[in-house]
Parts: sequence; structure tokens; C-alpha cells
Amino acid sequence: MPVIGQVPWHQLDQPSFDRIVEALLVRYHQERGEHADALDGRGGDGGRDVDVHVGPDLEELDTIYQLKFFPEGFSGDHGKSRRPQIKKSFEKAIKDRPRRWVLVIPRNATPKERQWVRALAQKRKVEVAVWGRAKLDAELAARPDLLAAATRDALVDVMRIMGQEKAALTGPGDLAERLRDLHSVANGRSAFWGSEFSVGADGGVVETLIAKRPDAHLREPIVHTFNVFGDRLGQDERTALQLVAQYGIGSVALPPDAISDMKTTGPEWAPRPGAGDIIELGGRPRLHDPVVVRTVDEDKVTIRSVRGWVEDVGEGGVGRGVVLECSGGLGVTLLLNRGDSAATLNVTQAMSGENAQDALQAIELVESIPTATGFEVLRGSSVLISLRTGPDVGPVVASAPAYERQLIEDLAVIAAYSRMPFDVPDSLTTHARCEIRRLRLILDGRAILEPAFGRLTTTLRKDIPERLRDSLGGEFAIAITASISYDVMGQAIQVKDAVVYHPRAHGEYLNPTDEKAPSQMVIRGVDDSPFWVYAPGRLPDGERSQLSTLDIPGFTEPPLPAYVGNNATVVSLSH
Repeated sequence: MPVIGQVPWHQLDQPSFDRIVEALLVRYHQERGEHADALDGRGGDGGRDVDVHVGPDLEELDTIYQLKFFPEGFSGDHGKSRRPQIKKSFEKAIKDRPRRWVLVIPRNATPKERQWVRALAQKRKVEVAVWGRAKLDAELAARPDLLAAATRDALVDVMRIMGQEKAALTGPGDLAERLRDLHSVANGRSAFWGSEFSVGADGGVVETLIAKRPDAHLREPIVHTFNVFGDRLGQDERTALQLVAQYGIGSVALPPDAISDMKTTGPEWAPRPGAGDIIELGGRPRLHDPVVVRTVDEDKVTIRSVRGWVEDVGEGGVGRGVVLECSGGLGVTLLLNRGDSAATLNVTQAMSGENAQDALQAIELVESIPTATGFEVLRGSSVLISLRTGPDVGPVVASAPAYERQLIEDLAVIAAYSRMPFDVPDSLTTHARCEIRRLRLILDGRAILEPAFGRLTTTLRKDIPERLRDSLGGEFAIAITASISYDVMGQAIQVKDAVVYHPRAHGEYLNPTDEKAPSQMVIRGVDDSPFWVYAPGRLPDGERSQLSTLDIPGFTEPPLPAYVGNNATVVSLSH
């Protein structure tokens, strides 16, 4: 029986040696922000067993590791056959121009062996190194779970904690310490799978296996086979099960009465679900990798784009699935069928509580899909996914309903003007919605009817010309420049240099008999119609403002007044 914490390198076979070293190298470079791949196909992999990529997009080849299971080394009689193998692998690998090439063997190289390996480089610009037993032991010791997986003996593990779980938990930290010990043992069962577990108040144990590396399911597969009674699942459960089974994305909890004939194949430590257990499929930790989602034209010019995050990537019986969450409440699910250029793109939008400007960007991206040439997902400068829109894309969920679409656009325009962020509300009163709409139209250079201005009260100076005073006794047009404030979900948004206008107004003196006091006048629209409000500065030069209705979907409003034959004098008054 080996000593705990020491790998018996000389007793291993080649598959065991390869498995331990590959797991170590993948973790070693993962911790450095690099990407290491263990390659399948011994002898046909171009001189590579593990290669390492670096750089912002992890696309630049940096290091190649060549694993040679030579427990006796490669000197003397062993060198006659083994040195040509090493040299052949080196010459193959060097064609790909790595910065570094490393030979990994299960024993420490002799000085002459190390010198011979380094001489392979000759005058070529490549760093050559050898990893032997001492280096492997040191790196494994720094990663206890990998060391435990490499040296695991189930009986020794049990003996090591024997009696501890039965001991009294008298100290405040005893329980935590005992659980950490158990977690260390559970986490050390495999170089590919970690373990999370909890014990409920009823004594029920929940264990979740966590992949230590992306290819864990390939390197150490754990397979559960069972039958599912679809008629015992709800519609949502059936849809979720279909996505998990066919595309490997999402999750679903299957009740015990919907499962039969459960069988598990895999390593001896793998959990075996029992009768009465709830089986949850999927449910991996969310990735949250940042990306950009965009639509493009035939020249690859961006039409619309939003920030997003890859939350889930999986593979099932039909193909691959990708789940994206984007700013503005946009959700995108891509279903890519294996061996088929066709793809399905499903879109959902949950905009309540989202920033209005982000939500508008998301809406505009969805609306651009039918007329765009392509749909892309980018990470940095790399295109991760590229789909042709049109016949190759499945059904797309319709954009936001008209009311929500208009409200979000109104809030986005107001946010840009006021430099204030606004979130999409769950609901609004009619008055609050109309306030937002009126302000948006004013910012667009339109004129609106403002019910708050049903009449204006002004004071006329005593020195006003008599002719002008007399004209105010009849019908006239009036325009007053003022600063007007609108309430947008509790924020007062001011429009400076707005104009309060009415083309057909009439005035009434409040104190017509008091010649000594300044004249006070109430000005109303004909038939008590409200005043107009517009902002001339929001119009391009040479354009005139047009009176607009609010046109809020689902709202009923009176028609615009039909002013005709207005020959009244236009008068500007300070207010």
C-alpha cells in the first residue's frame, strides 16, 4: 500500500500516468489564466499530448508537453529505442512553433539525459525542459485534491476518519472541521469531479458533482440511464427535459413517480440515486462569460448590438445549446443541430426593472433580425457563433407589445436628454404615462395639448399701449416662453425655453373698474381648449412644430381641435 501523499510512479501503467499528469497540467495552467488541452490519439497528435494556449482570446500556442511513460529512463539499452521516439515527437511538435516544449517522464532525468533533451533545440528559438518525478510530486503536493485522487485508497480514507464522525462535537468549530475533513475526502475521489453536499433537517443528503475541468464528462463519464413517464410531468417539466436531453442546457427536477429502471455506470464512488430520490438534470453553475451579441448586414457591418453573457453551454442527443442573457432583459437560446446547418434562435424579453436605454437596444436588436443577414456572438475580436438569418433561423419571439415598446422608447429618449437613468416600471397610472409621453413629444420638437394649462393669469403693465390693450379684448394668438417641468416617475425633468401657445385665445380682465391698479387678465382658449406646449430649440432650422396627439396604444383621447380662419393678432407676453 503506498504512503499517503506519494504517487508510486514506478508502479503505474501508462494510462494511469497519462491521466494523472494530464489533470495536473490542465489545472496548473488554468490557475495561470491559460488554457491547456489534453489531446486524444497517441502517436497521431502531431507530437503533442497536452498543448497550452495563451493571449487575450487564448488562441496563441505557447507550450507543448510530450508525455513519455519511460520508468527506466532513456539511457543505455533503453535509449536505443526511446531517444528516437522523443526526437520524432519533438520534430513534429516544433513545426507548430511553440515557445516552449516540455518532456514529461515518471522518473528524474539523469544529467546526461537532460543535456541530450536540451540539445534537441539546437539553434531554434524554443525553450526545452524536462519534468520528472520531483517536479510532478511538488506540483501535486500544491493541489491536495489532485494528489488525493492520484493516491486514493478507499480503505485508507475510511480509516483516516474512522471514529471522528462518532466523536462528540463539543467545540464551536468541531462540526465545521469535521465537515471540511469529509469534503476533502469526497473532493479527492476524482481528479475530474468535485463534490458539494448538504444534510437537511430530515437527515436527507444532497450531493452535487462539480466538474473540475470542462472535459470531465469525457475523461471520467458518469452515466445514468432510466425511463421517464412523460404523462406524469407538467408541460414546463416536459419542455425543460427536452432541452436538457436534446441540447444539454437548462435543468429539470424529475419526481420519483416519473422515473423507473434507474441504472448508473461510472467510477465506484459515483453516487447511485435510490428509490424515492428526486433527480435533477442539468443545473450546472452559471458561466457568466461576457460577450457581444449583434446583427450584421451582408458586409458584416453591425446593425444593432447589445452586451451579453454566456450563461450555459451544453450538448445533448440532437445537438448543442447555448443560453445567453443580455442587457435590457433579453434572453437568447440557440439550438444548433448536429450535422445540420439549420439552427433555432429563440428570444425572450423580460423588461420590467431593466434600464430603459438598455431595453430599447435589446428591442431594436430583435426587430433587426428579420432584415439582417447574420446573427453573431463575439468574445473580444473572435466570433464564437455566426448564424445566417432568414430561412436558417427558427421562430423568433415577437418584439415587445406596442404599449411597452412606446413607453420604453419614450423613457430612453428622456434619459438621454436629462442624463438620468430610468428603469422600465411594472405599471403606471394613466396620468404618469401621459406625462412621459407629452415630454417625449416635446423633446422630438412636436407641439402637444397640455391640460395643465387650461388658463393663464397675467398682469399687464400700466403703460401698455391703449391699442394693444383694446386688442386683448377680442380673440388673439398668444405665445409665452417659459421653463416647464414634467414629472417622470418622481423625477422633475425641466424643459427650458418652452413655448406655451394658443392660436385662438381670449382674455378677461379681473379688475376692469380699478384704473389705479395694474390690470390682471385671465387668458383662456376658445371653447376652453387647452394651451399648446412645444420647444422650438428641439426643431431643426427651418422646420415648424406640428400639433400631435399622444397616440398611446390602448388609450382613447379626444381629436385635435379644428382651428380655422384664425386672423387674430399674435402677441408675445412675459409670464
